[in-house]
Amino acid sequence: KSYHNKESIDYLSDLFKKNVPFILTLQNGFRATEQLYDFFGEKILTGAAYIDAILSEKGKVFETGGDPKIVLGSMFNNELDILTKIFDLMNSDELAIELSKDIKSVIWRKLMYISSLSGIMCLYRQPLENILTDKTSQHLLKELITETYNTSIKNNANIHESEIQKVFDELYYNQPNSISSMYEDMKKGNLIEVDAIQKYVSDIASTNSLPVPFTDLISTVLSKYIEFIEK
Repeated sequence: KSYHNKESIDYLSDLFKKNVPFILTLQNGFRATEQLYDFFGEKILTGAAYIDAILSEKGKVFETGGDPKIVLGSMFNNELDILTKIFDLMNSDELAIELSKDIKSVIWRKLMYISSLSGIMCLYRQPLENILTDKTSQHLLKELITETYNTSIKNNANIHESEIQKVFDELYYNQPNSISSMYEDMKKGNLIEVDAIQKYVSDIASTNSLPVPFTDLISTVLSKYIEFIEK
């Protein structure tokens, strides 16, 4: 999780004092890539994992989605041989690997989904199918998706505006199977990744003088939750 990054970076810095290999992060958003870059430079690979799973109370992992895949790329150099080597090593019938020349847009597109889903579920503290029963909640979900999309465009992502409706439809028509690990962590009283998701969107929007009132609200509320459980 993103809140383990400082500890992980300290460990990696000690492990690779002289010869830093390539490091792949599959955490949601860009925060991990930026933090790793500050310590290890351009030897950071970024990916988006599309694998829906939950951890039961007995410690068993259950996959809830279909057709799992991981999209890989580099924010710095798309011509790296290591990307092809990873593809050749990992791509299989069980887990599809894709290489992207524009991983930035891939990550932002996933943030449109993740930030709105986890944000609205943690705000309401309810499963998505309990939330989207009225037009007001549906409108809020659409606004959250739109705010992240607008922020991505300000951050030079290449995403068509039609993806706003596509993300909404993905969430709306898959309500029973929509699972948020952030919401699951909140129910358990654990730390959550608001800094890497909603707060990141808010920060980028603020830097570009872009109003994102709903995302700002959720970022503030969930950040207060973090303050409360850390006391």
